[in-house]
Amino acid sequence: VLVAGLTSVAIEFVAFRWVRGAPDFTMLMTSFGVHFLVQAAFVMYVSANFRQFPRPGWIFQTWKLGGISLEVFDLLVILLTLLTLGITYWVLQRTMFGMSLRAAAEDFDAARLMGIRSDRIIRGAFALSGLLAGVAAVFWLMRSGQAGPTAGLSPMLKGVLAALIGGLGSLTGAVMGGVILGLAEVLLISRLPESLVGLTDGIVFLLIALLFVFRPQGLVTVRRAERV
Repeated sequence: VLVAGLTSVAIEFVAFRWVRGAPDFTMLMTSFGVHFLVQAAFVMYVSANFRQFPRPGWIFQTWKLGGISLEVFDLLVILLTLLTLGITYWVLQRTMFGMSLRAAAEDFDAARLMGIRSDRIIRGAFALSGLLAGVAAVFWLMRSGQAGPTAGLSPMLKGVLAALIGGLGSLTGAVMGGVILGLAEVLLISRLPESLVGLTDGIVFLLIALLFVFRPQGLVTVRRAERV
């Protein structure tokens, strides 16, 4: 997790520093460019094959709560996710760094005029996002039991979709988007015939595209101050 945070800061210094102030689409394309560059470097200098790694057997033991069967791993993910969200919310809402970050997101130029050090805030934002991505990667790899150069593509796409569904700029919206995306996948997998289960991701993406047709700003509208 710590390596993920440091890597995120390094990526900001190498790639994103040069596109500051660019439109959101440019930032998104930069993210994909960095991803595919790192993926290609991994294939060239490490390995193009997936590698298995051992997982403790106890995490996949099943507990029964009434008529519901839950794996220890699922309970662990739920508890640690709630803890991580709570810490993130506290950092963003209750700390000086969080208030500075929200102020910079609202009006970057005004925040700099108020004495907020932009470079430090941006590096902190990338470090925080890298740490959160590292936590998510641990859960993802524990579930799959293997790692490879393309292992991060699917969770990256779903993370972007979750943020877009909820509305960019809103922690609540991102959480809502992730829950909606997960529920849609589980519902489709449980309801579709076995021969169509492989189309789950395609159907989910189609439904999300329809959502953007009717509500392109996402489900949560972020209120912004208007200068007059």
